[in-house]
Amino acid sequence: MAVRTIPVLLNYMQLIELYAPHSLIFNFTNPSGLVTQALHDAGYQQVIGICDAPSSMKYRIARYLKVSEEDLYVEFFGLNHLSWIRKIEMRKEDSRWEEISQNLLSDSDFLKNIQELKAFDPQILRETGLLPNEYLYYYYHRELALKNMLKVKKLRGETIEEINCAMFEELQKQDIDEDPESALQTFLWGMQLRENSYMSIESGCSIRPLMERGTLPIPEGMGYAGVMLDCIEGLQSKSGRDVVLSVRNNGSLPFLQDNDIVEVTCHVSSNGIIPVKQEHIPEFCETYIRLIKRYERLTIQALRENSAAKAINALALHPLINSWSLARQLLDDLQEAFGGEFPDG
Repeated sequence: MAVRTIPVLLNYMQLIELYAPHSLIFNFTNPSGLVTQALHDAGYQQVIGICDAPSSMKYRIARYLKVSEEDLYVEFFGLNHLSWIRKIEMRKEDSRWEEISQNLLSDSDFLKNIQELKAFDPQILRETGLLPNEYLYYYYHRELALKNMLKVKKLRGETIEEINCAMFEELQKQDIDEDPESALQTFLWGMQLRENSYMSIESGCSIRPLMERGTLPIPEGMGYAGVMLDCIEGLQSKSGRDVVLSVRNNGSLPFLQDNDIVEVTCHVSSNGIIPVKQEHIPEFCETYIRLIKRYERLTIQALRENSAAKAINALALHPLINSWSLARQLLDDLQEAFGGEFPDG
């Protein structure tokens, strides 16, 4: 995705630099952290990476606790799709804040009912003392994810393609001006199918029951757009808001460079976007973060230099691949599918 996306985004940034050079850019494209890093490295410093996974998880935690999101402080640290929650604080009736993350880790019902956590072995979460981003399932349970994926005839990408094609075909037959509610329900039905398939193949978890078509409510969370709007509102406020964003490190993770893009909780206010400083990061988290940041840097260098060698280095370094021969095979498959990005391969 990075190989196909970064060149396109660099072209867009050239246009933005020409026509709206002072704009603040929110990057929704994936892989969000890696793409944002590439744009910053190319000199576009006004880019902020957006992912809705942390905000969705906070929303579900708040719903489980039956409190508003404003009464919950959830602190994330790491990289996009490689982050952990290290602190959860809940505001009590007397307005004091109480740290509750360890209580939640010991709550088996909580771990079973939060969508992003139910596939993880609870013992691992309790031993680490951290709540992981859902994508860490691939790292914590790599062989289980692969086993589950090999069982099915269609992977999620193919499933999503089918859902999208069916939804667009149905929408083309509808008169949106005459019956907008019917068109909205068609869209919401497609979104429900999409969301219910999320991580179900890889984790082996059962798909949640579907709500009846025709009565589907508009989701309470606003996804990527909601994170962006929270950031904009924060920037216009003196008191500010706490938002998880992919931004320049600037000392948040002390073992990374200031210009490394990290995904961390930021305090966003009229004073700017300030990433929360992190201390005493567990060694296993630091190892993962260093490794994936090196992978991101090599991927960007491979694109900038049009280098197959750098691309293979990047893939071989990634813990989900961890093999030079497999990295070579993957690059060959990529070049066959998309016309060959790296001529020295």
